Amino acid sequence: MLPRRVQVRVKNTTEGGFVAELPEYGIFTQASTVPELVYMVNDAIFTYFDVSVEDRKHLPYFVTPPRSHPKKQLDLLEFSRPEAHNHRLCVN
Repeated sequence: MLPRRVQVRVKNTTEGGFVAELPEYGIFTQASTVPELVYMVNDAIFTYFDVSVEDRKHLPYFVTPPRSHPKKQLDLLEFSRPEAHNHRLCVN
């Protein structure tokens, strides 16, 4: 079963991107932008919990604060799944 919330630690890389750690699960992923980071964290969670590609189409994605969130404050995020009736990735 997927968790309702996942804590994510995010650090800026020297190349200008991000590295995300999901400390509860020992998962790491990286991305160049915040929207890409959202996708990569979701993919990491679904992969960790062995959710098939087909099943992912029917599950709500975990979401993060909007892109307007200041880059320097992206050090600790809480990704949350929206209610089951909302099946789209919500990135502002």
